[in-house]
Amino acid sequence: LEFRRVLFRSLGEIIGEPNVIALDIGGTTAKCGLISGGRVKINTDYTVGRTRISAGYPVMVPVVDLVEIGNGGGSIAWVDDFQKLHVGPRSAGALPGPVSYGKGGTEATTTDANLELGRINPNFFCGGTITADMGAVGKALDALAGKLKLSKREAAQGIVRIANNNMVNALKLVSVNR
Repeated sequence: LEFRRVLFRSLGEIIGEPNVIALDIGGTTAKCGLISGGRVKINTDYTVGRTRISAGYPVMVPVVDLVEIGNGGGSIAWVDDFQKLHVGPRSAGALPGPVSYGKGGTEATTTDANLELGRINPNFFCGGTITADMGAVGKALDALAGKLKLSKREAAQGIVRIANNNMVNALKLVSVNR
């Protein structure tokens, strides 16, 4: 708790800004928090494991007040029965990971869409530690695009737009809505 509080506050101090929104996009989730007036909000009413069908478990300890959503680089793009595109909350995880990892993933993820659009450099993927499997990315995006009657590029653009909108909504929850 103290580490996060100091880290968040330090970020604002470094840039000379007492009001900061922190966003951490990982593989499976995106987390955001608000620093207002140089202070990190602490919450003592925290629930672990809450879902649409479970109330979760209340934890009565001080924690940094964050909004967390199931939307990260490994979030899987999928089409529902009404031909509507969704991103997350299911994730490819670390294994198999996004299709581009070349470890057996078959469903297009946010990372795969960003690679297809050139927003991530496939020649320096994961800091050059992994060779992006762009053939598999194309195949996964083609399958998704076929369900939507779109091009591969349009499907990738849709994935990124939806993921970005999900994160913007989380940022609004932690800031404007509070």
